[in-house]
Amino acid sequence: MWLVSVCLACGLTGCQDQPQTSDSNVIQSQVPVKELTFWTFYNADSPEQKFFSRIAQEYSDQVDHTVHITMKSLSWSDYGTTGLISAFAAGEGPDIFLVAPSNILQYSKVNILKDLTPYLSQDVLGDFLPHSLDATTIDDKIYGIPYEQDLLGLFYDKDVFDAKGLTPPRTWDELLSDAVATKTDHRAGLTFDVGATGFEVFMFSPFLWSAGGDVMTGNHKHSALDSDGTRKALEYYRSLMRSGAINQKLSLDSGEIAILGKEETAMQICGSWAIRTIEEQFPNKNIGVVPIPLPPGGKPTTVAGGWKIVANANSSYAEDAAKFAVWAFANDDIKHSVEWGTQVKFAFPVRRSVLEKAKPIFEKGLRKEFVERMLGTERPELRITPQMANIVAEMIQQAFYKTEMPIDQIVKTSNQKLESYINTYPSSL
Repeated sequence: MWLVSVCLACGLTGCQDQPQTSDSNVIQSQVPVKELTFWTFYNADSPEQKFFSRIAQEYSDQVDHTVHITMKSLSWSDYGTTGLISAFAAGEGPDIFLVAPSNILQYSKVNILKDLTPYLSQDVLGDFLPHSLDATTIDDKIYGIPYEQDLLGLFYDKDVFDAKGLTPPRTWDELLSDAVATKTDHRAGLTFDVGATGFEVFMFSPFLWSAGGDVMTGNHKHSALDSDGTRKALEYYRSLMRSGAINQKLSLDSGEIAILGKEETAMQICGSWAIRTIEEQFPNKNIGVVPIPLPPGGKPTTVAGGWKIVANANSSYAEDAAKFAVWAFANDDIKHSVEWGTQVKFAFPVRRSVLEKAKPIFEKGLRKEFVERMLGTERPELRITPQMANIVAEMIQQAFYKTEMPIDQIVKTSNQKLESYINTYPSSL
């Protein structure tokens, strides 16, 4: 009887802690879990993919226990071509994914992108660098959060230049003459993208802009190709190709700085993403970097590329996806942005507070050259559709290889094609 009484007392008084905890666990386990998917193009074992996997788990553990995010890594060829588009067409697209300015219009046109504006505070918006949100802002609504920017510069082999008694070029004329002077039978003078690709258009844009040209008018309603600036840029590109100093037999993709590191070229137009590769793979190479050279009277200009995190507006959990995207890179805590640009990879931040926080990192080596001489001169990568990029790329290819065609004819034909495309485009550009 005494044992029964003790057991009853324990069950009703001092031993209530254990059942209470058990009940709490049962209640928590009964809360429906929202299963979200997050697709990227990073290799499954890459630092980038591991970073996103970790913060996805962090969100579930620390921010919203009802959300579980499953990561999926697609190959670059699938992600950049038909893989993602096909998934959305089949109604099986991810809840969270990444876009670049070159493909964001594909998704906005068919209303796939969730408007993130309501989830962003004015303080955070004010922290973003000028123009960093331009690529994802359509009709005054923000559809994506940038988390990096890569700037183009002209990398060069200092030893080659010293041996020739040359200083790094500042003007178009100097770039051309230096390319010719440094070319040998086994080394190109200059390497940049010469293929008919969107990356070619990306690399061409600083030359176009510094000459006073552009692809579209400011309101994105008309083609701006028919201009003296476009003609100047194309004439210059043609002169580079005619010089015979341009690398047309690349051993790697044009964005791989190893082309310069392996002494296949004396100069290479490449992005700030190359700095880590130089430090890790070519620590003993004497490589420098300067801004993209300018035409007479040209304004210093580079281009800023970079990916954005977005949410699927048609997801069953669109609001949760939007909240995660904003939490990842657009909240008051900048730790993710700092880690991404200084540890996961090297990328310039798009927020002032991140640049200030990580200032010591950006004052080292080639980073300092970008900060002091190029950061602040950038314009965002062109937000154009693949079809528009094809028109511009074809224009560049004709300047390169159809030398019997006058540049003026190439420009006017390309302008007509682009104007016709813009006039029939079904939504805002």
